[in-house]
Amino acid sequence: MKSVLLLTSFLVLVGLNSFITVYAQDTSSEVDEKAVDAKCYVELIGGKDTISLWLVKPSQLKALASTIIGQEILLTPQHQQAYKNKIATIYKTKQCVLEEDDFTSPRARIMDKNFLR
Repeated sequence: MKSVLLLTSFLVLVGLNSFITVYAQDTSSEVDEKAVDAKCYVELIGGKDTISLWLVKPSQLKALASTIIGQEILLTPQHQQAYKNKIATIYKTKQCVLEEDDFTSPRARIMDKNFLR
């Protein structure tokens, strides 16, 4: 009976240790993940298109397009003339890419080239 209790205790400790090790590896990878610069080609409420800049973790880049809808952004001087306020709301995200990558849309590439940073 004593050996069964000892074996059971040993198995519980090994299982618990394995769980803690896996959990520690998962959380450390999230903490070590450095943020990257991303840019999105978006349509604002009112119909104007612009580029918006974001700082996100690489794992969040794919979800960024849906995450920023409804977010308010500060407009660059070139767009402030079309709006009364300096802040506008994102209506639709057309594409998000890393800062060093190019947009697929020719219009977005031209806007990106002329975008003040």
